[in-house]
Amino acid sequence: MLSGIPGTAGYLDDIIIMCRSLAEFQDQVCAVLERVQEYDFHLTAHRCQFFLESIKYLGINFDATGRHPDTENIRDV
Repeated sequence: MLSGIPGTAGYLDDIIIMCRSLAEFQDQVCAVLERVQEYDFHLTAHRCQFFLESIKYLGINFDATGRHPDTENIRDV
């Protein structure tokens, strides 16, 4: 569904949008919302999060410097 939209990733029922500027973010969000509508999918507003500087997803931390293993998982090993 997200094919052709740069800086986006989807896994199961999650959509992640990564960008470096507010203008890029706005373009990507608009493109994703258009695609969601095109596929007749629905989003749950209270589950949507915007303008996060970092996220932890599937055991990996994503931030402005790239992706890094979650330190909690490394400690457990």
